[in-house]
Amino acid sequence: MPVETLKKIILLANAGATIIFQSFPKDVPGHSDLNNKRNLFESLLSGLKFIKQVGRTQEIKMGKGKIFVSNDIESALQNAGINREELTDVGLKFIRRDLNDGKYYYLVNHTAKAIDGFIPLNISAKSVAILDPQSTDYGMASIKNINVKTNVRVQLQSGESIILRCFTGNVALLPKWKYLEKYDNSQHSTFQQKRRVNIYLILVK
Repeated sequence: MPVETLKKIILLANAGATIIFQSFPKDVPGHSDLNNKRNLFESLLSGLKFIKQVGRTQEIKMGKGKIFVSNDIESALQNAGINREELTDVGLKFIRRDLNDGKYYYLVNHTAKAIDGFIPLNISAKSVAILDPQSTDYGMASIKNINVKTNVRVQLQSGESIILRCFTGNVALLPKWKYLEKYDNSQHSTFQQKRRVNIYLILVK
């Protein structure tokens, strides 16, 4: 790593940024003025003093910020107070946008299975509206607040998408979202099979 890059990283940490290294760099690039650069590089690294270790993550306090060193990036993120979006565990893809009074989530089900259940969001919301970009339907979602996360009931067939509008301020006054009583792959597949049979019979005639 170039000396100037390491200097900038330390300046960022002192100003309040959180930095995560998988491991500290070992040397400087190039051969120009190599000895002086190496001496400065080693001097900068020696000034980084660990204050504690949690599991496999070491922490360094730098001014207003922190530097974490860990091979386990997920653990380091958790120690830094940065939680991942657990909704990806069920296979959902998402785009998230911050608002003054909440967030937008655009969710897409790229899995081969239907999804019907409560998914956790990295937000504590008072209410969540579901917006269907295909049908233009909308309504208030069924939610459960667990600890500091809001869990939202979502129904998505394979390939479908929805938008969630999360409100952290006043509760939105909209009609309730209409969930389907039965929402599974078997019914969806049966419908597709029947439709293909009907088309086939028409072609035979």
